[in-house]
Amino acid sequence: MTYQPQGRYRIQGEKGHPNLAFLEIGKIAIEVTEQEYRDRGYAPDFDQLPWKINFCAFDEKDSRSDKD
Repeated sequence: MTYQPQGRYRIQGEKGHPNLAFLEIGKIAIEVTEQEYRDRGYAPDFDQLPWKINFCAFDEKDSRSDKD
């Protein structure tokens, strides 16, 4: 079975380092630079990915509601 890479969120680069994107490919998770993400045409578009802080806050809120 072939899995399509799926972008989950982006990470703000710090101290001159580039922005990153967090990708899941099946059960594998990797981080790639914004440029590599754009060059390889991963989905969704880099600009549509939530920032990590927003993604993690939403994910944490969602997991708490599952326990109710």
